[in-house]
Amino acid sequence: MIEKICDEWGEIDPNKIDPPIPPDQGIFLRTNWNYNRDLVSYETGLKCEDPSLAQQQFAEDADINTIVRRFGITGKLPENATFPSYGDFTGISDYRSALEALDQADREFMALPAEVRAAMDNDPQRLLEFCSDPGNLPAMRELGLAVPDPSLQKAPSAASPPPPVPPDPPAKKEP
Repeated sequence: MIEKICDEWGEIDPNKIDPPIPPDQGIFLRTNWNYNRDLVSYETGLKCEDPSLAQQQFAEDADINTIVRRFGITGKLPENATFPSYGDFTGISDYRSALEALDQADREFMALPAEVRAAMDNDPQRLLEFCSDPGNLPAMRELGLAVPDPSLQKAPSAASPPPPVPPDPPAKKEP
């Protein structure tokens, strides 16, 4: 294709371009000094003047900082998340499976909240040592790394009266 528009010295011949370039215009060579990117962006860009359909009342719920803060307070993960886990990898038989196990461990460590990773100095080995010590169970629960203690869950108090029972409907009289 390029051979069709070039002359014998490799220069572009304006007469061979379809449609031919008028001789008075020549070939436009775009440079930093003759091209205004802002003007072209304004002329060719998409300008949305319609009212936004974004529902602003959900802005706080969608904020990642709010989501992480709520997780830190409640200890509840979003429904599609899983608790991080570690295990014994004695069944690894070759180099590839070892690399895959390390990659999986790194991904699970990076899935933890930033505060937890910072508490472990961003070192998965420190997290593993921390979680292996049974004395750290309360701290693990506080960080959201262990299931909350069921004995600390609020049970319904016996002092509160039971909810009122609605009265029976009046019996119909038969004629």
